[in-house]
Formats: sequence, C-alpha cells, structure tokens
Amino acid sequence: MANGAITDDARVRAAAPTLLHLAQRGAKVIVMSHLGRPKDREPDLSLKPVAGQLARRVGLNVEFAPDCVGDVARTAVDGLQAGQVLLLEKVDSLLIGGAMANTFFKARGWPTGTGLVEDTALNEATAVEREAGDKLVLPVDLVCARKMEAGEALRIFDAEKVEPGWMALDIGLRSVALFAEKVRGAGTVIWNGPVGVAEIKDFSDGTRAVGEAIASSGAYSLVGGGDTVAAIDSLGLSGRFSHVSTGGGATLEYLEGKELPGIAILKEA
Repeated sequence: MANGAITDDARVRAAAPTLLHLAQRGAKVIVMSHLGRPKDREPDLSLKPVAGQLARRVGLNVEFAPDCVGDVARTAVDGLQAGQVLLLEKVDSLLIGGAMANTFFKARGWPTGTGLVEDTALNEATAVEREAGDKLVLPVDLVCARKMEAGEALRIFDAEKVEPGWMALDIGLRSVALFAEKVRGAGTVIWNGPVGVAEIKDFSDGTRAVGEAIASSGAYSLVGGGDTVAAIDSLGLSGRFSHVSTGGGATLEYLEGKELPGIAILKEA
C-alpha cells in the first residue's frame, strides 16, 4: 500500500476464487485481516481500499467494517445476506488484569490503595501504554477488599477511584464484559496469568468468566503459566483450550523470539 493505493494484490488474487466459490454456494463470507503492524487505528493502514480491490477481483460487492469485534462488527455481520462478502478489520489487543494492572494504574497517576504495585516498572508501563495506544485494554472496575482473605467485605470501585486501605483482588463485571468483547472474534488468544487472586473463591469470578470467554471464542488458545493452569483446573475449565504450557515465563520468552536451551538442543538432534 502506498498513498492509499494497492501496489501488490497477490494475496487478494489468491483468496478471490475461494471467496467467490463460497459466495456462489450461498455462504455468508466473512473475511478478517490486517495491514501492516499498526500501533493504533492508523488511516494509512486501513483495509478499506482492500475491500474495493477484493470486490473487483471477486466480482461482488464487498462490505467493510473497521473492526472485528463490538457493535460495528456485530451490526455488519447481522446484516450480511447469503452470498455476500464482508471484510472485517482485525485489531489486535493486549488485555492486562491482575496485579500487573495496578502498575499501569499508578503510572497513570491513579490511586491503587494497598494493592501490589511494581514501582520499578512504572516507566516501562508508561512506555508500553504509549506504544500500544488503543490496543492496551485495562480493567474499568475492580473487586476490592481490605485483606487478601476469604470472607472479607467486598466493594466495587471504578479503576481510577480505589480508596485508601482497599486492594484490587479481581476485575468487576464491566471489565469482564469488556475483556470478553475483545476476545470474541479473535483468531488467536494467548493467556498468561489469572486476572485476580483466583485461588481464593471470593476473587475467582473474573478469571472464570475470562476463561469461559476464551474457551468459547473459537480462537486458537494458548494458556501459559503455572498459576493460570492451576486456575483453570480449580475452576473447571480444563480441556477447553488448544494448548496448555506450565511454563509461563518460558512461553513469553519463546514468543519474544528468545532462544530456549531445551528447544534449541532439539533442533540440533
């Protein structure tokens, strides 16, 4: 893509015969893709021009929606008729819950009560949020208690309004709905870490709900980390994910592209 014009439509040409075949057989054809690696919603990387080129190659009108989740995408899909084609813009998201979210909250200048915060990582949190833009999704409400113990009185606070003496120990219902919406329609979901203190029943609802959303999403789901594995076992979610790794740190390092000695030696065998 250069100045809004498509310079190479090889992938469009390759996909067109299959899409046309599906449409001719009466399917509602929904295509999801992305252009480049946008850090936010960047007009220069919008798929809208691709919809026009795809329409020309397929020989059918192609509808376009600027997102693959939420009301915009849902309305577009609901309005699709048999034999029609819809192109959804895929927007990746980074969802952060649990204690890690507190560090991002404090970096924003929000109160975190007595919640756990990694003070040495505040600058890094700010940098991550700046780079991720709208792709970074944090909880909007929090389940809080004065102590990390079962049976404690619970209060729900807006994420930016946690009062002194209270600590966030789970995400609230609005956050669960937000996270579930982001997961819905995803092609791949990587889950590393519960979104609350899931080993205590009072603070496990958020993790259970997010796990249910991931398991039901239809996406390829990779679960990593001992705490996450323990959570899905205790919450009755075992066996519902594509792959489960007990090595959370190793999983993230592998995704970063770092060499893992155990895998490296296998490649040499």
